[in-house]
Amino acid sequence: MKKTLFPVIVAMLIAIPATSAFAHKDTPGILGEHDTTGTVKQIDHKKGTFALQTKGGPTLHLHFPADDVKDVKNGDTITVHLGFTKGGSTEK
Repeated sequence: MKKTLFPVIVAMLIAIPATSAFAHKDTPGILGEHDTTGTVKQIDHKKGTFALQTKGGPTLHLHFPADDVKDVKNGDTITVHLGFTKGGSTEK
C-alpha cells in the first residue's frame, strides 16, 4: 500500500512560494488539501529528492524535478502543498 500511495502523493505535490492566496485551495476533485512545513534533510540535487522533517510529524521523502530544487539546501525550512485524487492514471 505504501509503495502504491507514495508516488500518487508525490505526483500531487506543488512547490510554489508562499503567497497570501493559493489558487489550489478548494480545487474540485482534489482531496486532503493541506500545507505542511518542515526542515530539508538529505537532499540529492541530481535526483531531485530530499527528506522533509515536518514539525511535530513524520519525515516525508519527496521528489521534484531536479532543476526545481537546485537552490534548496539542507537545513532550509520550506512549506509543501499536498493533495491527492482517487483513481488517477499511472501513465507518464
